Amino acid sequence: MIAVAVITLVGVLNLILGLTTLLRAKREASSFFYFLITIVTVLWILPLTLLEFATTDASRLLWAKSAFIGPSFLPLALYGFISNFPSNSKNYQKSFFRVLAIAGAFFLYISLFGKHFITGVTADSANNLVFSYGYQYAIYFTYLAGSIVYLLGSMYKRYKQSEGLDQLRLRYLLTGFGLSAAGALLTNMVLPMLGLDVFSMFGPVSTIFLFYFTTQAIIYHRLFDIGTFVANLVEVISLAIFYYLVIFVIRTFEIKILGLSFYDPLNIFIDLVFSFAVALNIKAILKAVAVFVGSILVSEKIDFEDISLELDQLRTKNLSLADYLQQVATVLNTKIPKLRAFLTQDSSMNEQLHSLHFSVGLLYLLQEINPGKKQHIFLKSKGYGLLIRISPQIALILYEKNGQFAYTRQEIDAISYLSQKLKISLAERTLLEQTNSFNSILQRKVAHQTIKLTRANRKLKELDKAKSDFISMASHQLRTPISVIKGYLSMILNGDLGKVSSSIIPSLERVLKNTDQLNNIVEDILNASRIEQSRLIINCTVGDLAELTRVAVAELTQKATDKKLNLETSIPKKKVSLSFDQTKIYEAIINLIDNAITYTTKGSITVSLTEKSDHVTISVKDSGIGIPQNKKDQIFKRFSRLDNAKLVRPDGTGIGLYIAKKIVDAHSGKIWFESTLNVGTTFTIQLPKHQKSKTA
Repeated sequence: MIAVAVITLVGVLNLILGLTTLLRAKREASSFFYFLITIVTVLWILPLTLLEFATTDASRLLWAKSAFIGPSFLPLALYGFISNFPSNSKNYQKSFFRVLAIAGAFFLYISLFGKHFITGVTADSANNLVFSYGYQYAIYFTYLAGSIVYLLGSMYKRYKQSEGLDQLRLRYLLTGFGLSAAGALLTNMVLPMLGLDVFSMFGPVSTIFLFYFTTQAIIYHRLFDIGTFVANLVEVISLAIFYYLVIFVIRTFEIKILGLSFYDPLNIFIDLVFSFAVALNIKAILKAVAVFVGSILVSEKIDFEDISLELDQLRTKNLSLADYLQQVATVLNTKIPKLRAFLTQDSSMNEQLHSLHFSVGLLYLLQEINPGKKQHIFLKSKGYGLLIRISPQIALILYEKNGQFAYTRQEIDAISYLSQKLKISLAERTLLEQTNSFNSILQRKVAHQTIKLTRANRKLKELDKAKSDFISMASHQLRTPISVIKGYLSMILNGDLGKVSSSIIPSLERVLKNTDQLNNIVEDILNASRIEQSRLIINCTVGDLAELTRVAVAELTQKATDKKLNLETSIPKKKVSLSFDQTKIYEAIINLIDNAITYTTKGSITVSLTEKSDHVTISVKDSGIGIPQNKKDQIFKRFSRLDNAKLVRPDGTGIGLYIAKKIVDAHSGKIWFESTLNVGTTFTIQLPKHQKSKTA
């Protein structure tokens, strides 16, 4: 009865694990086939359990045959699992899948209805079952054993081809399947054919290996996504059952083979409690054992954390490479007892190590090198016991231990660990030194170039000032003769100097007009020069901006009429008062209207003024040549002229809009434009209603 309880428990555990993986990992085909494997296991265990309760030979024979229903389809389920693991790879062949399905159905029929499969089941005087087998049983055994061995071989091949996490998972699964299959075939196939039927009940118990290693893969390598809590719970249960089964086997051996004890319910309860206690505390137990054994076998402990802390502290110090290596050797000799170590960056030593094929990163131990090799001869001649080339330029070397033949594994592990830390530290230090060197060179170059640029900038400023001074001086010198020319031309045209022939009056008017243009150019240049020298004074007084705008329009009406353009206005008749520099704003408005007339060949120009509560807006809209989209950022730059503007007016200076913007900016206002090429442009000036005199 105890055996029945145990195999029933094993079956229930397998079924629970199968259902858990199926429900929590629905999208994984491998979890479905693993569930089928647990179903096969349950279909194997259930008849064996019922077999223990059978009282007649006929019922015993029925349940004995039924126990082989599940195993008939084990190759099919196992092949499905292997083919879909890992990650639903679906590497199965449909034809082979069909063959296994047909074979499973065939052997299902043989196990139930074959007359030469199991021919009889009887109970002896000790109530132990005795089986009689026919030749069909041998065929069944050959098929099942052969297919399982083949499929496990396929799983092993998949294991060798995999890497990383998938390989670790396959290692656990391969171990679990292999041990379970070996135990089942041995107890239910091989031993019964040899007449040892007493072990047949141990077959289902062997599936605990599959259960145990599957849970380990789930917990530590995320075989199926079943959740952390469930995984830990399954681990404890699997460990407890595993330990209990070990105890159970020992108890059964005592009862059936040695006849030493009787296994009563109290013993079962105590064994179960003990098994769960061990399962819950196994990690702490193993750690305590390791510490105890270590204290006996190792006379002096190596503190890895302390070494790591010392090295980390050294990394933060500003040391030269030689001093750093010396202090690392001191840490090594201090923290690892009875050790004599040093680090070298000697170039000749490293060349010799390279010629003897000491590879960078590998640990060379004198005791593990063939005495005939040059590397062994070199180490022996120098008295070195261990060598690691941390980098092509630096090697860590330890002398042979006094009075001892070899380094312990713990010492070797500590040195390997230390060398990895050193490798990282040295790489960081090398990178830091290179970075500092680069920064130093860069700073020197930047400082040198800064001096050159400062000198060049100073010279450019001097040249620019000289240019501005020259332009200002030349413009001032030009103003006087231009004013004289304008004055005399006006007097001549007015008849103040005598009667003028009507035939030359048009010529004189043209001269006067061009003189005015020349005077405007000189004024623009002077204004630009004043702006550059911050000498453009804005004197704000209260005035009527509407009237000023009407005057500007009136001045240029004749020019628009001459070009047959309509100069329209939308200016309020009421007084629009605000504080502004009337001369400068008038100049800006005139510039916008004059440009609109100049660059419009047909159509109209509209000048409008709008008053708001806190500002006044003046707009000049034309139907002229427009401004290209990619040139709009150049409009307000000094001496900037667009290609389409040059075609219309080759003699323009390109400073009118520049001056207009500076004037508006000096009033804390805004100036902007909207334009479409070959359609027209609208320039807008917006001035606040309250201004103070300032310098632009």
